[in-house]
Amino acid sequence: MAVSTAENLGISVSLLRRLGAVAMPPWCSPMRTELVTTLKRQTTELLSDLERDREPILITQRGVPSAYLVDVETYDAMQRRIQLLEGIARGEKALEEGRTLSHASAKKRMARWLR
Repeated sequence: MAVSTAENLGISVSLLRRLGAVAMPPWCSPMRTELVTTLKRQTTELLSDLERDREPILITQRGVPSAYLVDVETYDAMQRRIQLLEGIARGEKALEEGRTLSHASAKKRMARWLR
């Protein structure tokens, strides 16, 4: 299983620094690890811990990481961050490729949406 990195997503490290993204993602810090059999036997307890602690749990199968268990709020927040960073990366790529508009052109183009 490949872990996405900023470079793989096309996000520059300098952009992350400008955004103040200094916190490590969950998969980079030590975290609770449970066997898939524990997940099967103690699902309710694990979900309670997850809701209380808001810390992801790495699920392993035969000693190999197979899934991350995260609470809904954390997952939703991660998805919003990814969408934001992907949008910024698309914008940076457009700048590099010269796909830009002057302020006047952008204002004219947006006028039809702002009526």
